[in-house]
Amino acid sequence: MKKTILMILIVMALSAGASASGLQNVQSSWNIGNLTVSNTDEGEYLTDSSGNILGGPYDLISDYSGYPYIQNEDGSKILYDTDGTIIAEVTGGDDILPPANGIYAIMRGTDNMDLCTQFELYDYETRELLHVFDRAFMYYLEQQTDRMVIEKDGKYAFCDKYGNMLTDYIYDEVKQRFNPDYTPFPASYAIVVENGVEKYIDKNFNEIDLDNYNGEPFVTNCVHIKAPDGSDYMDIYELESGDRYALYDLANDAFLIPYQSEYRFAEMNDQYIIVHSKGKCAVLDHSGNIILPLSDMSYSLTEDGMISYSGYDGDNYVNGTIDPSTGIAENTLPGANAYFHQLTGVSDMNSIDSAVIVYNDGRCADLGNEDLQLFLEHYWNFNYDRVISPLSAFAQPSYYIKLYLSDGNGSIAVAEDSRVIAGCFGPPENGRQNYVMYFPYIGNARNALYTLNSDLAEKYRSRTRETTAEDNIIFPDVDLLSTNGCSNWAKTEIERAAANNLLPFELTEKYTESISREDFCILAYRMIATSVDPDSDSRMGMYMSVQKIIDERGISSETEVFTDTYDSRITQLTAMGIIDGMGDGTFAPDSSITREQAAAILYRTMFFLGKKTDPDSDSIDYSDESAVSDWAREAVNVISKTGIMQGVGNNSFDPLSSYTVEQAIATMLRLYEAE
Repeated sequence: MKKTILMILIVMALSAGASASGLQNVQSSWNIGNLTVSNTDEGEYLTDSSGNILGGPYDLISDYSGYPYIQNEDGSKILYDTDGTIIAEVTGGDDILPPANGIYAIMRGTDNMDLCTQFELYDYETRELLHVFDRAFMYYLEQQTDRMVIEKDGKYAFCDKYGNMLTDYIYDEVKQRFNPDYTPFPASYAIVVENGVEKYIDKNFNEIDLDNYNGEPFVTNCVHIKAPDGSDYMDIYELESGDRYALYDLANDAFLIPYQSEYRFAEMNDQYIIVHSKGKCAVLDHSGNIILPLSDMSYSLTEDGMISYSGYDGDNYVNGTIDPSTGIAENTLPGANAYFHQLTGVSDMNSIDSAVIVYNDGRCADLGNEDLQLFLEHYWNFNYDRVISPLSAFAQPSYYIKLYLSDGNGSIAVAEDSRVIAGCFGPPENGRQNYVMYFPYIGNARNALYTLNSDLAEKYRSRTRETTAEDNIIFPDVDLLSTNGCSNWAKTEIERAAANNLLPFELTEKYTESISREDFCILAYRMIATSVDPDSDSRMGMYMSVQKIIDERGISSETEVFTDTYDSRITQLTAMGIIDGMGDGTFAPDSSITREQAAAILYRTMFFLGKKTDPDSDSIDYSDESAVSDWAREAVNVISKTGIMQGVGNNSFDPLSSYTVEQAIATMLRLYEAE
């Protein structure tokens, strides 16, 4: 008790105006709203926007739903309000639940909501105790609304957010509760079991008959329909009512498609809707007319108005796009991830009737039927990852396994490390040729493929014959680099970037789009790795190349840098001093990068690679130089005057506008080729 009083007196004294400027050895600081947490040798302190110390030292201050939450080693806890006042304090074994919807709670007796011995409900504005329960609300943290579920002795009741009982403990089970997340559809209902009978009840706890109800829609769930780019599509919702679904236009207060039990709605654009039913997929228009009937194909809408598809057509695995205006389908290469059977274009194991192991000493061995079947069973449904690699990485394997198609129309070569080549990527430069290859996904399961290959290679070593021309690898000559849609000025630089292993496959369909911060950084990462080792592939080889630089320079690499991305490439670039976040602990990976942000990353990359060229002066020779942020001025000056990055015309740099994919590719190529 004395210790608690002493702690309160200390907090009161500090709150009376002690200044944060008096804190010693501040190691780091961060914000929770307008309040600041300072980490010192003594512990953590909480200060307001004027630097006044509100409390401390504490063992730990964390962000609990936007409120500073103190946890001390003695088990005591304090929850601060956003204005710096204290909401509540508890001792060990008790806990505080943060405010929401005008209430907060204290749990007594345990830190486990299901086992707490006393649950106290408080009014947030007045701090008045509203009600005391001997058990916690079910779903309290999710709800805190006017219809909450409470349990006692195996029976369930409803109460409002102030603890007033709305029903007795009459329900055996609550299968679906009233959920505020289903707004803006307030006529949601609950599914309960009463005396062993399942019932649908409205918010007045009256039983309703969904099949004969003609009023506004009752919903057990509502989902905002997504557009092809992942954003919410207008104000359109999928409503769920029992086992029926509807498409509802909230803005016009009307159903697009009335309740029915056939379709679930996945995504839509201004013309079409993707629907699912019993494991099949179809495409409808906005009136519900069938555009593509239900099939085993998987459909999705693309941002350019096309319909993409993938699946079996009855004979083969196909993947491509359909132009809905013409109905013309065009097969394409499998995506960044594909199963072995998908990327090889075969749908039936029986389509492969023989195989040979070809060793690098001019000998080979025919694989027996049982071993071929074993090989295919291992590979058939294994997930592969698409990369771009120099052909030299494949050219000299100690052995490879060549599979022959039964129709005689082709073969598939699988290297000892299980990679498969799909085609070349871009025109060669200086004798160098890059290829699109597929690698088995990184993970322990991949070792099973390697072990199988090794065992087969050793088993058949004593059964070899002379290699014939038919046994040699025929490297596919189809050029998979597409420059469709790029600007005329960018075509040559895109092809040169591809030839130098600087271009990720995934960016080849986005040339004129704004490039995201993440994609720009991945371009920089690839350029750095290729500068170290031109034969680095786009997965582990690049990681090892960059990590080699980090290790050689003694750079400490943190495991987690930002709260919104855990990409190891972003982590490495941050450790190298090449990228910064947004100043609030985030990186904003999906945001479009601005021209001045791009210039800053290029500038730091130039220095990191030792390619600095001093400009003639420190001034920025653009008419809008005053619009360039102070932190970016030197970068813009250097990058512009070295020719890595140029203005936008009319002697303007336009620092805050977005940067396109093709512009980013061109500047990375120029930086790569710089001395």
